[in-house]
Amino acid sequence: MNIINKNFYHDKFVRLLLTASGVVAAIQIILLARRFGWSDENISLHYNIYLGPDWFGPSYFVYFYSAVGLAVLLINFLLSSYLWAGYRWLSYLVLFFNFCFIVFLLLSSLALIYYLSL
Repeated sequence: MNIINKNFYHDKFVRLLLTASGVVAAIQIILLARRFGWSDENISLHYNIYLGPDWFGPSYFVYFYSAVGLAVLLINFLLSSYLWAGYRWLSYLVLFFNFCFIVFLLLSSLALIYYLSL
């Protein structure tokens, strides 16, 4: 059995979720690139409610969010393609939660941009 099912791409719901996830991931990368660029300037990367900012690093570390999102997108894409032939509902569920994960990563990136612009 192939890991990527050819009929998987012809499903409208699959195309919608994959396209939406890709667009949200691209928006996240563009927003981070516009705000931070690629510099060695140290910024606060993590905020703790008890200690305040507690993790500092170069500004290009913010792209870690995007790298994790793209890795999860690829893994879930392969998993849902594999599951599509036998368990179509599970494939849709994986893709839907993948979209939710990408949206939450976008929201966390927006929170980081807002926090660092104060």
